[in-house]
Amino acid sequence: MIKTRLRYCVFDPDPNGNERYYVRKPGRAKIRIRANFQDASGNITPEFMKAYFDALATLDGVKVPPKTPREKTFFWLVDQYFRSPEFARYDELTKADKRSVLNRYCETAGDLANVTPRSVVRGRIKGRRENDNWELLSGTFDPAPTLVGGG
Repeated sequence: MIKTRLRYCVFDPDPNGNERYYVRKPGRAKIRIRANFQDASGNITPEFMKAYFDALATLDGVKVPPKTPREKTFFWLVDQYFRSPEFARYDELTKADKRSVLNRYCETAGDLANVTPRSVVRGRIKGRRENDNWELLSGTFDPAPTLVGGG
């Protein structure tokens, strides 16, 4: 890599020899700058500088904490399950599959209140037994079911 005149700006050509510039800070992902670095006279272009400062601002930006789901909703129950040690023991592909199924279900039923494992059973979602077992073991099981789909 060739050193550039700007701090955190890295020149990294691709295998075909095309020039690529990135902004990279230690411990952070690098961000590619697609604007031309220099003009014909060898000066750094204003478009590049704008993109450079935007990339620095992105890297320095404060992370927004994820939205905490409202308690006793289906979304909350699924979130608790994802954070459980039982879920952490699964293989990455199994986790991805379970997340996919449960997140798709949360798109429609995520904000339903007073959700219990018995009400989840009525939705016939894949992976519900593991979620029920986790709720029983963790002590958050509510024996009074709420009927999601009616009687």
